[in-house]
Amino acid sequence: MSISNATIRPAVLQARQYLAAERNKLREQHNSGSPGIQVCTRFTDILDNVVMQLFEDALQEVFGNDLLIREQVAIVPHSG
Repeated sequence: MSISNATIRPAVLQARQYLAAERNKLREQHNSGSPGIQVCTRFTDILDNVVMQLFEDALQEVFGNDLLIREQVAIVPHSG
């Protein structure tokens, strides 16, 4: 199934571009001798940031600046 960029939300497109750029940086970091544990730690930080940014974008679109609703909504990540 192919989805055109016109149907993908701007925040998702930004996240995709950010992830691609950060993966390239991580590859360079690893190729220059950085231990895998450091690369993986940085990658998980990057993914956490992307998830939080997409969550914030969704909250803003659905609830706007309604602070009461925002205080009642949570994201609960868990490891697979």
